[in-house]
Amino acid sequence: MRQSVFFLKAALVLTIATGVAFAEEKGAEVYKTPDLLGKEVKDRDGQNHLGYLEDLVVDLNNGRLAYAVLTTRGTVGFGGKMFALPLSAFRMADDLKSVRIDAKPDEFENAEGFDANKWPEKVDERWMKFAKKDDARDSSRNSTNRTEGKERMLRRITSLIGLSVKNEQAEDLGRTQGFAIDVTHGKIVYAALAVGGVAGVGAKYYAVPWNALQLKSLNLSVRDRCFVLNAKKEDFTNTKGFDYNNWPIKPDDQFKSGVRKEGSTRK
Repeated sequence: MRQSVFFLKAALVLTIATGVAFAEEKGAEVYKTPDLLGKEVKDRDGQNHLGYLEDLVVDLNNGRLAYAVLTTRGTVGFGGKMFALPLSAFRMADDLKSVRIDAKPDEFENAEGFDANKWPEKVDERWMKFAKKDDARDSSRNSTNRTEGKERMLRRITSLIGLSVKNEQAEDLGRTQGFAIDVTHGKIVYAALAVGGVAGVGAKYYAVPWNALQLKSLNLSVRDRCFVLNAKKEDFTNTKGFDYNNWPIKPDDQFKSGVRKEGSTRK
Protein backbone atom coordinates (compact mmCIF):
# COMPACT_ATOMS: atom_id res chain seq x y z
CA MET A 1 0.00 0.00 0.00
CA ARG A 2 1.34 3.41 -0.97
CA GLN A 3 2.56 5.32 2.05
CA SER A 4 1.08 8.46 1.88
CA VAL A 5 1.45 18.34 6.41
CA PHE A 6 1.37 21.53 8.24
CA PHE A 7 2.93 24.76 8.98
CA LEU A 8 2.96 25.36 12.69
CA LYS A 9 5.05 27.87 14.59
CA ALA A 10 6.62 27.19 17.98
CA ALA A 11 5.73 24.06 19.94
CA LEU A 12 2.04 23.67 19.19
CA VAL A 13 0.75 20.41 17.73
CA LEU A 14 -2.28 20.50 15.45
CA THR A 15 -4.26 17.37 14.61
CA ILE A 16 -6.09 17.50 11.28
CA ALA A 17 -8.31 15.22 9.25
CA THR A 18 -5.59 13.75 7.05
CA GLY A 19 -2.68 13.80 9.47
CA VAL A 20 -0.61 15.93 11.77
CA ALA A 21 1.22 19.21 11.51
CA PHE A 22 4.08 20.09 13.79
CA ALA A 23 7.32 22.05 13.89
CA GLU A 24 10.76 20.91 14.99
CA GLU A 25 12.05 24.48 14.99
CA LYS A 26 10.59 27.92 14.46
CA GLY A 27 9.50 28.52 10.90
CA ALA A 28 9.78 24.86 9.86
CA GLU A 29 7.12 22.98 7.92
CA VAL A 30 7.30 19.33 8.91
CA TYR A 31 5.26 16.55 7.35
CA LYS A 32 4.91 12.85 8.02
CA THR A 33 5.47 10.65 5.00
CA PRO A 34 2.12 8.82 5.21
CA ASP A 35 0.39 12.15 4.53
CA LEU A 36 2.83 13.40 1.91
CA LEU A 37 3.70 10.54 -0.44
CA GLY A 38 1.10 9.72 -3.06
CA LYS A 39 -0.54 13.15 -2.74
CA GLU A 40 -2.23 14.47 -5.87
CA VAL A 41 -0.37 17.37 -7.47
CA LYS A 42 -2.36 20.22 -9.00
CA ASP A 43 -1.52 23.52 -10.65
CA ARG A 44 -1.40 26.82 -8.76
CA ASP A 45 -5.17 27.36 -8.80
CA GLY A 46 -6.00 23.73 -8.10
CA GLN A 47 -8.01 23.42 -11.29
CA ASN A 48 -5.86 20.93 -13.19
CA HIS A 49 -4.42 17.54 -12.28
CA LEU A 50 -0.66 17.33 -12.92
CA GLY A 51 0.14 13.98 -11.32
CA TYR A 52 1.23 12.65 -7.94
CA LEU A 53 4.08 13.17 -5.51
CA GLU A 54 5.70 9.80 -6.11
CA ASP A 55 8.75 9.71 -3.86
CA LEU A 56 11.52 11.59 -2.08
CA VAL A 57 15.23 10.94 -2.55
CA VAL A 58 17.46 11.24 0.53
CA ASP A 59 21.23 11.31 1.03
CA LEU A 60 21.98 8.73 3.73
CA ASN A 61 25.13 10.60 4.79
CA ASN A 62 23.24 13.54 6.23
CA GLY A 63 19.50 12.94 5.92
CA ARG A 64 19.15 15.76 3.39
CA LEU A 65 16.48 15.52 0.69
CA ALA A 66 18.05 15.63 -2.77
CA TYR A 67 14.75 16.04 -4.61
CA ALA A 68 11.09 15.09 -4.87
CA VAL A 69 9.61 13.02 -7.69
CA LEU A 70 6.53 14.11 -9.60
CA THR A 71 4.83 11.42 -11.68
CA THR A 72 2.46 12.68 -14.37
CA ARG A 73 -0.06 9.90 -14.29
CA GLY A 74 -3.81 9.97 -14.17
CA THR A 75 -4.21 6.97 -11.87
CA VAL A 76 -1.99 5.95 -8.96
CA GLY A 77 0.45 3.27 -10.04
CA PHE A 78 -0.11 3.44 -13.78
CA GLY A 79 2.32 4.95 -16.30
CA GLY A 80 3.27 8.58 -16.62
CA LYS A 81 6.57 10.45 -16.84
CA MET A 82 8.84 11.18 -13.87
CA PHE A 83 10.49 14.48 -12.96
CA ALA A 84 13.05 15.44 -10.28
CA LEU A 85 11.87 18.67 -8.63
CA PRO A 86 13.02 20.68 -5.61
CA LEU A 87 10.94 19.75 -2.58
CA SER A 88 10.26 23.42 -1.82
CA ALA A 89 8.36 23.68 -5.13
CA PHE A 90 5.39 21.93 -3.52
CA ARG A 91 2.92 23.50 -1.11
CA MET A 92 -0.10 21.98 0.59
CA ALA A 93 -3.54 23.10 -0.58
CA ASP A 94 -5.83 24.73 1.96
CA ASP A 95 -8.16 21.73 1.88
CA LEU A 96 -5.21 19.42 2.65
CA LYS A 97 -6.27 17.04 -0.10
CA SER A 98 -3.59 17.88 -2.64
CA VAL A 99 -0.31 19.72 -3.12
CA ARG A 100 0.14 22.63 -5.50
CA ILE A 101 2.94 23.78 -7.75
CA ASP A 102 3.16 27.00 -9.77
CA ALA A 103 3.22 25.23 -13.11
CA LYS A 104 1.07 25.49 -16.21
CA PRO A 105 -1.22 22.51 -16.96
CA ASP A 106 0.79 21.42 -20.00
CA GLU A 107 4.28 22.22 -18.68
CA PHE A 108 5.19 18.64 -17.77
CA GLU A 109 3.03 17.14 -20.47
CA ASN A 110 5.33 18.59 -23.13
CA ALA A 111 8.61 17.93 -21.29
CA GLU A 112 10.86 14.89 -21.15
CA GLY A 113 11.08 13.07 -17.83
CA PHE A 114 13.88 10.90 -16.46
CA ASP A 115 14.38 7.19 -17.06
CA ALA A 116 12.55 5.21 -14.38
CA ASN A 117 15.42 2.70 -14.45
CA LYS A 118 18.08 5.37 -13.94
CA TRP A 119 17.14 7.91 -11.30
CA PRO A 120 19.12 11.18 -11.28
CA GLU A 121 21.47 12.31 -8.49
CA LYS A 122 20.04 15.81 -8.17
CA VAL A 123 17.19 18.14 -9.10
CA ASP A 124 16.62 18.75 -12.78
CA GLU A 125 17.79 22.36 -13.31
CA ARG A 126 14.76 23.04 -15.52
CA TRP A 127 12.54 22.94 -12.46
CA MET A 128 14.62 25.06 -10.08
CA LYS A 129 12.43 27.95 -11.19
CA PHE A 130 9.71 26.49 -8.97
CA ALA A 131 11.89 26.42 -5.82
CA LYS A 132 11.53 29.01 -3.09
CA LYS A 133 14.51 31.33 -3.55
CA ASP A 134 15.70 31.29 0.07
CA ASP A 135 15.20 27.54 0.41
CA ALA A 136 17.00 26.84 -2.86
CA ARG A 137 19.99 28.95 -1.80
CA ASP A 138 20.18 27.38 1.66
CA SER A 139 19.75 23.89 0.24
CA SER A 140 22.57 24.40 -2.25
CA ARG A 141 24.91 25.76 0.41
CA ASN A 142 24.10 23.03 2.92
CA SER A 143 24.51 20.30 0.30
CA THR A 144 27.94 21.61 -0.65
CA ASN A 145 29.14 21.98 2.92
CA ARG A 146 27.97 18.61 4.13
CA THR A 147 28.76 16.29 1.24
CA GLU A 148 32.03 17.71 -0.03
CA GLY A 149 34.65 14.95 -0.14
CA LYS A 150 32.04 12.24 0.47
CA GLU A 151 30.28 10.05 -2.03
CA ARG A 152 26.56 10.74 -2.00
CA MET A 153 24.48 7.77 -0.91
CA LEU A 154 21.06 8.39 -2.39
CA ARG A 155 18.04 6.26 -1.60
CA ARG A 156 14.33 6.51 -2.32
CA ILE A 157 12.55 7.17 0.94
CA THR A 158 9.90 4.59 0.04
CA SER A 159 12.66 1.97 0.06
CA LEU A 160 13.45 2.89 3.68
CA ILE A 161 9.89 2.56 4.95
CA GLY A 162 9.23 -0.87 6.43
CA LEU A 163 12.90 -1.72 6.98
CA SER A 164 13.90 -3.72 10.04
CA VAL A 165 15.61 -1.87 12.89
CA LYS A 166 18.10 -3.88 14.93
CA ASN A 167 20.89 -3.31 17.42
CA GLU A 168 24.54 -4.36 17.01
CA GLN A 169 23.67 -7.70 18.62
CA ALA A 170 21.25 -8.33 15.74
CA GLU A 171 18.22 -8.23 18.05
CA ASP A 172 15.09 -7.18 16.19
CA LEU A 173 13.74 -3.92 17.64
CA GLY A 174 10.99 -3.11 15.15
CA ARG A 175 10.43 -1.53 11.75
CA THR A 176 10.36 1.97 10.31
CA GLN A 177 6.77 3.05 9.79
CA GLY A 178 7.52 6.41 8.17
CA PHE A 179 9.57 9.57 8.55
CA ALA A 180 9.04 13.14 9.70
CA ILE A 181 10.22 15.45 6.90
CA ASP A 182 11.27 19.07 7.47
CA VAL A 183 10.26 20.50 4.11
CA THR A 184 11.56 23.99 4.91
CA HIS A 185 15.12 22.83 5.53
CA GLY A 186 14.97 19.76 3.29
CA LYS A 187 15.86 17.06 5.80
CA ILE A 188 14.58 14.05 7.73
CA VAL A 189 13.84 14.93 11.36
CA TYR A 190 13.24 11.42 12.67
CA ALA A 191 12.02 7.94 11.83
CA ALA A 192 8.82 6.55 13.30
CA LEU A 193 9.85 3.19 14.75
CA ALA A 194 7.04 0.66 15.21
CA VAL A 195 7.76 -1.80 18.02
CA GLY A 196 5.72 -4.93 18.70
CA GLY A 197 2.15 -5.55 17.62
CA VAL A 198 0.82 -7.83 14.89
CA ALA A 199 0.46 -6.48 11.34
CA GLY A 200 0.65 -2.96 12.74
CA VAL A 201 -2.05 -3.55 15.37
CA GLY A 202 -0.97 -2.96 18.96
CA ALA A 203 2.44 -1.56 18.03
CA LYS A 204 4.12 1.23 19.99
CA TYR A 205 5.78 4.07 18.10
CA TYR A 206 8.99 5.93 18.88
CA ALA A 207 10.53 9.02 17.27
CA VAL A 208 14.13 8.02 16.57
CA PRO A 209 16.44 10.83 15.40
CA TRP A 210 17.78 10.28 11.92
CA ASN A 211 21.40 10.53 13.05
CA ALA A 212 20.86 7.73 15.57
CA LEU A 213 20.23 5.28 12.73
CA GLN A 214 22.78 3.64 10.46
CA LEU A 215 21.85 1.65 7.37
CA LYS A 216 24.11 -1.37 7.03
CA SER A 217 24.25 -5.17 6.97
CA LEU A 218 25.12 -7.02 10.15
CA ASN A 219 26.03 -10.19 8.22
CA LEU A 220 27.77 -8.47 5.27
CA SER A 221 24.92 -9.35 2.90
CA VAL A 222 23.50 -6.47 0.85
CA ARG A 223 20.12 -8.20 0.86
CA ASP A 224 19.97 -8.07 4.66
CA ARG A 225 20.57 -4.38 5.13
CA CYS A 226 18.70 -2.85 8.04
CA PHE A 227 18.78 0.21 10.25
CA VAL A 228 21.03 -0.26 13.26
CA LEU A 229 20.16 1.58 16.47
CA ASN A 230 22.12 1.80 19.73
CA ALA A 231 19.33 0.40 21.93
CA LYS A 232 18.18 -2.74 23.72
CA LYS A 233 14.86 -4.51 23.49
CA GLU A 234 14.15 -3.73 27.14
CA ASP A 235 14.44 -0.01 26.39
CA PHE A 236 10.98 -0.26 24.85
CA THR A 237 9.34 -2.51 27.46
CA ASN A 238 8.26 0.05 30.04
CA THR A 239 8.04 3.13 27.83
CA LYS A 240 4.87 4.45 26.26
CA GLY A 241 5.92 5.69 22.83
CA PHE A 242 3.72 8.12 20.89
CA ASP A 243 0.23 8.05 19.39
CA TYR A 244 0.52 7.30 15.66
CA ASN A 245 -2.27 9.79 14.97
CA ASN A 246 -0.42 12.52 16.86
CA TRP A 247 3.25 12.57 15.90
CA PRO A 248 5.59 14.42 18.29
CA ILE A 249 7.29 17.74 17.67
CA LYS A 250 10.81 16.38 17.97
CA PRO A 251 12.72 13.09 18.36
CA ASP A 252 12.58 11.11 21.58
CA ASP A 253 15.32 12.18 24.05
CA GLN A 254 16.02 8.59 25.08
CA PHE A 255 17.87 7.97 21.80
CA LYS A 256 20.23 10.97 22.07
CA SER A 257 23.14 8.84 23.23
CA GLY A 258 23.24 7.09 19.87
CA VAL A 259 23.19 10.22 17.72
CA ARG A 260 26.09 10.63 15.32
CA LYS A 261 27.46 13.94 14.13
CA GLU A 262 25.71 15.18 11.01
CA GLY A 263 27.63 14.17 7.93
CA SER A 264 29.04 10.93 9.41
CA THR A 265 29.54 8.32 6.71
CA ARG A 266 27.03 5.49 6.64
CA LYS A 267 27.73 2.04 5.29
